[in-house]
Amino acid sequence: MVSNYLSNYCAYYLSRYSVSKKKFENILKKKIKKDFFYKKINKIEYDKLSQEIKIVLKKYDKLGIFNEEELIKSKISYFIKKGFSKKKIISYLEKEYFEREIVKKETNFINCDMEFDTKQIEKFVSKQNSSKFGNIEKISKQNFDKILKKLLREGFKYSDCYNYLKKDKI
Repeated sequence: MVSNYLSNYCAYYLSRYSVSKKKFENILKKKIKKDFFYKKINKIEYDKLSQEIKIVLKKYDKLGIFNEEELIKSKISYFIKKGFSKKKIISYLEKEYFEREIVKKETNFINCDMEFDTKQIEKFVSKQNSSKFGNIEKISKQNFDKILKKLLREGFKYSDCYNYLKKDKI
């Protein structure tokens, strides 16, 4: 039997956020530790709640709350719209504690597309164009280096960034 304390928090959290099973487990552990250190619960309740985490995960997994494949697909499409690089997309998905096999399977189409990084660089630059880069058509050497460094920090390959900026831009 799951306590009201844990079930209420789970319902609250899952109604607001879409998370992977592993990340939800870590969130519950952190919540219980935090409440224990702030003396909202005692040691006996802490031990009991720590054991109930596995039961809660099984319960919500049976309900189909943790549909990781659909969640990964939606996150990938969001990241592609934002102009993220392959490297940055994969690192964000790993940071969200998704299983590596599912991430590899869902990001396979990115690796097959040879022009993916170039398209993403164009999206990223067009989104940043007016606010940070100024007019991309007429850039000085100093701005060229600044834009190149920004693209490299975003996870794009040096050769792709350099070729994009050199091609019809200067």
